[in-house]
Amino acid sequence: MNKTLFFEHFNTLMDAPDSIGQMRKLILQLAVQGMLVPQDPNDEPASELLKRIKVEKERLVKEKKIKKENALPAITDNEIPYDLPKGWEWVRLGSISQINPRNYADDDLDVSFIPMTLIDDGFSNSHKSEEKKWSEIKSGFTHFQENDVVVAKITPCFQNRKSAIMKNLVNGYGAGTTELYVFRPFGKTILPEYLLLLFKSENFINGGVSTFTGTAGQQRVKKDFMHSVVLGVPSNEEQKRIVTKVDQLMKICDELEVKQNKASKNRIALNDTALNRLMSADDEKDFSTQWTFVRNNFDTLYTVPENVTKLRQTILQLAVQGKLVPQDPNDEPASELLKRVKVEKEKLIKEKKIKKEKSLPHISGDEMPYMLPKGWEWVRLGQLGEVCGGGTPSKKVSEYWNGSIPWVSPKDMKFDILIHSEMTISNKAINNSSVRMIVPGSILIVARSGILKHTLPVCINSMECTVNQDIKVLMPHLKSINTYIQVMLKGFENLILDTLVKDGMTVQSLLYSEFFTYPFPFPPLSEQKRIVAKVDQLMQICDDLESRLKQSQKDSEKLLQAVLHETVG
Repeated sequence: MNKTLFFEHFNTLMDAPDSIGQMRKLILQLAVQGMLVPQDPNDEPASELLKRIKVEKERLVKEKKIKKENALPAITDNEIPYDLPKGWEWVRLGSISQINPRNYADDDLDVSFIPMTLIDDGFSNSHKSEEKKWSEIKSGFTHFQENDVVVAKITPCFQNRKSAIMKNLVNGYGAGTTELYVFRPFGKTILPEYLLLLFKSENFINGGVSTFTGTAGQQRVKKDFMHSVVLGVPSNEEQKRIVTKVDQLMKICDELEVKQNKASKNRIALNDTALNRLMSADDEKDFSTQWTFVRNNFDTLYTVPENVTKLRQTILQLAVQGKLVPQDPNDEPASELLKRVKVEKEKLIKEKKIKKEKSLPHISGDEMPYMLPKGWEWVRLGQLGEVCGGGTPSKKVSEYWNGSIPWVSPKDMKFDILIHSEMTISNKAINNSSVRMIVPGSILIVARSGILKHTLPVCINSMECTVNQDIKVLMPHLKSINTYIQVMLKGFENLILDTLVKDGMTVQSLLYSEFFTYPFPFPPLSEQKRIVAKVDQLMQICDDLESRLKQSQKDSEKLLQAVLHETVG
């Protein structure tokens, strides 16, 4: 075992995903391979322990407390996963423990009842219980008594290490979920604590998973596996030393986990504070100071993905509040740009390319959430372009499908610019359904999807396309404003998801009328371009941060796996 290598790279290993979990697995694997504590040549060999188990089994059979079972097959060389230390023995689990024994008690006895939800998972050994009369639970449930070891048999509880030693049972007896295997070692030969280590070890978990049977979500470990699985057993004295050492090391892992979580929370809190100061900067000088602090502390602030996500959102919010780039008094005001939008709209109506619709109401002072920079205007999305939806041609008409026209659904909207769709339709489909052609440069918005719980996908189509009924489209009267509109909607994503989306039975839906009439900030065209350029620049920095973070985690993970492999030998 190469412990030196492990401690040489300790700090780097702690940066790996689930590093503490990997350390816990390593500790258990070293324990069950006899590599965690030194052997004592004065210990009674495990072969003597097995003899006492045999005597105990024969006594229980003679007293008719258990049934005599067929001998388990001999262990073959192919079943042995690694070498054991001198004095240890390979055994089958069914030869050293009763499996699912029954209890016998008075009906009016108070006992413990333990459903699956009261058994903790992970590497701990803990459970809670409820008090019931034995008569209430003696039938239809799994029996156990004080110091029995239980293991969940069903997925995902088995993989999640829902296993524990039954302790502090009311009157020493209990029963619980039928999704448990119960193990009662013969005599006082195998410590329940040592048996639990075996059950939580990675080899045991992987072996059990390989025997899963049943339908998805209802798969279980075979009982045959539990009877025949091969385990390494040391002397009783070494079992005690192993259990003590594992407890010590698990406590160290607990302390490291607390420190890791605290450090992560501190980084998140520091980032939140820095970004809040950035958002609330009083003037350009203050903003520059706060941004310099963020920029100079990237390596400290952005070591967790959630902080980079918050930085992205802050950048977008600053953009739409007019704080990301300086205003230029020489810019043509947004009011003039809106006049040109109106002229273009009237032109399209006159050419009968769009229909004339009822004028949207004027934005009152009560609707304005904050003061805008000079030259900006509050607008409703419906003022800026034509709003339309999509549809799905009949699936029964094969000629409608696999044509040359992209047909976009929410799953295609993964990037800011839409360049292709998974499905296509034909001109015949457009002529015979509610689907219409969307011109390039339009704003596509997911309006109905389960994804609206978390995010609002918005993209600009780079080609003519059609969309399905789960997408709403804004075709701007002036194409030059489309990229700013996209940035603006992303900047208001949290507000939109919180106030302009309704929950359905299975999916969330955008409140179309409220969304397209909501007041949004609209800067001069020149400033729109500066905003978009700045956002692109800063988002590239965020992309780089995320790439470096992912690569660092991958490198730490590879190093962790290599060191763990080398440590175990």
